Amino acid sequence: MTTATLPSSASTLHALLDLARGEALDASNSGPARRMQLCILGALASLGLAAVFGVAVGSTDLMLAAGNVLKVPMVLLLSVLSSLPAALVAQKLLTLPGTGRSVVESVAAGTFASGLVLSVLAPVVAIYYHTSAWAGPMLGIASVVAAVAVGHLVFLRALMNRRPDGSSRRSAAVPAVVFMVLQSLTLVQFIALASPMFPESTKFNGGIDALIQR
Repeated sequence: MTTATLPSSASTLHALLDLARGEALDASNSGPARRMQLCILGALASLGLAAVFGVAVGSTDLMLAAGNVLKVPMVLLLSVLSSLPAALVAQKLLTLPGTGRSVVESVAAGTFASGLVLSVLAPVVAIYYHTSAWAGPMLGIASVVAAVAVGHLVFLRALMNRRPDGSSRRSAAVPAVVFMVLQSLTLVQFIALASPMFPESTKFNGGIDALIQR
């Protein structure tokens, strides 16, 4: 039984990595039910990976680290759920090429990629938080910015790879622009609501008001 499940597990992992790169899925993973399964797995995995980063950022304070196990994944999840409906509405109302399913799959790809970035940078962030009062906070914030940037790029790439043949890249990118702008705006406010997540006070603690102040 164990031997029989290994190929399936390996295939799922390979498909998830393709998802994180924004690649179109191969024929064995192209069915609607299988694609939705991979999207759900990727979304759940991204929440777990975000929790790992939350523990790393708060590792100098046990209570902060414990709180971040819920806070960081919740901020990621809420920012996605707050932005996805607008992207789907834009895609439908403007009769843009592609389907709502392709937008959802692309969002899942970008979210999973963001989680991977956060998790691979987590050990470095934790080490510097314990050894450098200056570099730790800088790396923590830079990791979040990098994760958001990579997630958005993967989302856009995934959406382009899933657009109908012959359709305009510009029109197909409209839902991506809507999603990326709204997620960036909501992410800042959700971080402020969930603060503190970093051991030190940052401008993100005050939301958009603190960021735009000179």
